[in-house]
Amino acid sequence: LDILRELHGSLLCDFVRTRRQLCKKTLSVYYFNSMNYDYPRQMLLSILRQVFKDELTIDNNDDPDYYMQILRKRMRRVLKKTCVVIMIDELDHLYYKCPVSFYSMIEFFNLSYIGFVKIGISNTLNFVSHVSGTFTLLNIKFLVFKPYTVAQLNDILLDRITEATAGSELNWAELISPSALELLVKKVISNNSSDVRFLLSCISDAVAN
Repeated sequence: LDILRELHGSLLCDFVRTRRQLCKKTLSVYYFNSMNYDYPRQMLLSILRQVFKDELTIDNNDDPDYYMQILRKRMRRVLKKTCVVIMIDELDHLYYKCPVSFYSMIEFFNLSYIGFVKIGISNTLNFVSHVSGTFTLLNIKFLVFKPYTVAQLNDILLDRITEATAGSELNWAELISPSALELLVKKVISNNSSDVRFLLSCISDAVAN
C-alpha cells in the first residue's frame, strides 16, 4: 500500500500533464516473480511474451541486449493504446544469481516512457546499496522501508502461530517457547534480514522435526 501511495503521487503528475492522452488508454498490470528465473534474459523474454505477445523462444539468443532492443521497439507501439505497469518481485534474486548480466535489468528499469511504470521489490536490506554502487541509475526511485523490529516480528509470528493452532487442542506455547521464538528472531535479524516467510519456514521445520 505504501508503494502504491507513493506511485500515486508520481503517476498523478504524469496524468495531469498528459490527461487527454491517458484518459483514452486502458491500464494493464503484470506481475513477475524473479524466483522463477535464473537469468535476466529469461525475465525479459517472459515480459516480451506476456506484455507484447511475442512468440520468442529462449533459444533465440543468450544476449539480454537482444531482448532489450525488441522491448524498446514494442514499447512505443503498445503505449499508444495502453498504460503498462510491470511489477517484479524478489528482484535481488536475479542480482545475486547472475550479477554479471544484471545490468540488463537496470537498463530495463531506466527506460522512461509516459504511461510505463516499473516496480521492483526486494526483501534484502543491502540490495539498494549494492546496486546503486555498481550501476548507473537514471530514472529509478528507491522507496526504502524500515525492517521489522524484534518486537514486531514476535507479534507477527505469534499471530500466525495462534491462527494456525486455532480450533485445535494444541497450544502454541507447547510447540515453541516464547524465549526460543525471540532467540530465532534475533538470530535472523543479526544476519541482516527480517523476512517473515523465512522465519515461518524455520518454525515449520522445527515443529516438523
